[in-house]
Amino acid sequence: MPVHRIRQAYTLIELLVVLSVVSILAAILFPVFALARESARQSVCLSNTRQLVAAALLYTQDYDEKLPVLGTGIDGRGRWMFQIKGYVKSGAVFTCPHLPGNQYDGTPWSDICGYGWAEELWGKKGVEIDPADGYSLAEIGHASQTILLGDTGYDRVSGWAMYRRPPWLAESGGIPGFYAQFRHHATKVRTDLDITIGSIPATIDGLCTFAFVDGHAKALHAAAAFETATARDGAPLAGDDQYLLWTRF
Repeated sequence: MPVHRIRQAYTLIELLVVLSVVSILAAILFPVFALARESARQSVCLSNTRQLVAAALLYTQDYDEKLPVLGTGIDGRGRWMFQIKGYVKSGAVFTCPHLPGNQYDGTPWSDICGYGWAEELWGKKGVEIDPADGYSLAEIGHASQTILLGDTGYDRVSGWAMYRRPPWLAESGGIPGFYAQFRHHATKVRTDLDITIGSIPATIDGLCTFAFVDGHAKALHAAAAFETATARDGAPLAGDDQYLLWTRF
């Protein structure tokens, strides 16, 4: 006679054990995956800033060793992104992976970008009030310690320029996207009260990717990016100049 095997179903306890194991594995692996994704974003961002500063330095070779200007009007050259776009392989380098919506469209006066040009290098004053000429490399005293550009902006909020003061000072002149954003590996977004426009988000506990005038790029925490000093090379530093990485001198 044929033997009929009885098929047993899983018991409730067995199912609960399986679900518990899956939950434990998920709790362990999800943070690992999130960390890996964030590390990948930071790597792309670092690559972007390196390519941008390389493009800016190539620009200087064609323009009498002078850096691009921020690009606000009377210089007639468009934003800094437009000035160097011919020196990059892809327009994607203007987009921080944290802000996929901030895609520079390649036009002269577009404000949309994921990186901002540092204030101390916006350009020299012309006959009006706008920067009309770029700084020459010879005018920058510590190229390896002078920030040229870095992470700025919020999702679909203008970030093509960068103030040389910490984001927690809460005074943006109505343009909160112009602050350096320490968003890589950030664990929270702090809401600051901007005295100009009200509450704004500010990520300050993560890393911000910066490119320096000498061509290198690296990610820094806020404390390192805004290290202060009262003097350099025997000359006193005050105001925004006290932030060592944000002064031409």
